[in-house]
Amino acid sequence: MAECKIGRGADSDRKSSYLLTVDSDVNELFYTSMLLQRFEYNSCTETKGTDAFDMAIAASPSLIITELDLSDMPGLELIQRLKNDVRTASIPVIVKTVGLTPELERHYRSAGVAAFVHSPVLAEDLFHAVQNTIETTPRSNIRIHTRLPVIINGKALECTQGECVSELSEFGMFVRTLQDCPLNTLVSVQFTVKDRSLSAEAQVLYCRHFGQVSFKKPGVAFKFLHLDPSDRVYIRAYIEEELMKGIIRK
Repeated sequence: MAECKIGRGADSDRKSSYLLTVDSDVNELFYTSMLLQRFEYNSCTETKGTDAFDMAIAASPSLIITELDLSDMPGLELIQRLKNDVRTASIPVIVKTVGLTPELERHYRSAGVAAFVHSPVLAEDLFHAVQNTIETTPRSNIRIHTRLPVIINGKALECTQGECVSELSEFGMFVRTLQDCPLNTLVSVQFTVKDRSLSAEAQVLYCRHFGQVSFKKPGVAFKFLHLDPSDRVYIRAYIEEELMKGIIRK
């Protein structure tokens, strides 16, 4: 029986769709599914190829991620069934594999595989594989939801009132605020990640006003223009730590 876990689904198309992961190793299945949720995708899981095929027929997923060594059939057989059925032929498939050679890649590509991730799967590799396979505008970096105090041009925002860094990547951030910042404005930002204070020069990418976009919080998106390389490494480590919270790989 399928297990479905609903993530935050930031975009409207994600709210009505899901990604299906197939793996007979329940630990790997949990790991991959949890990462997909952290990437804000709705996630469903199956341990058998037959059940995955039936589920894809019943409710077409946006993407299928499968291990090649399944308990009831080879993963390649599942892919062939999917590609030979008009109801599932258009569903992109990502394969988790070990030791992919050029010859094997050509073989799997000819069978209809869209992309590959090396097993054991790393969070960043999975993120990029999914983004490049199904997103019309793939993100180049992982971002996480957070709540960090921030100072803009020397003025501290009221974090206790909800004005804070609410999304963070190693290349920029989104700050929840009602303040107006014109497009392309250059600002100085200081924010605290755990016990470390970071400073950067940033550029306004867009400013979202209250009620401008349904279900979107007002605020300002910033791109880091000048950030100390060691601070970027620190942010990257923090993001990875947050992504992996509660995910124990056995």
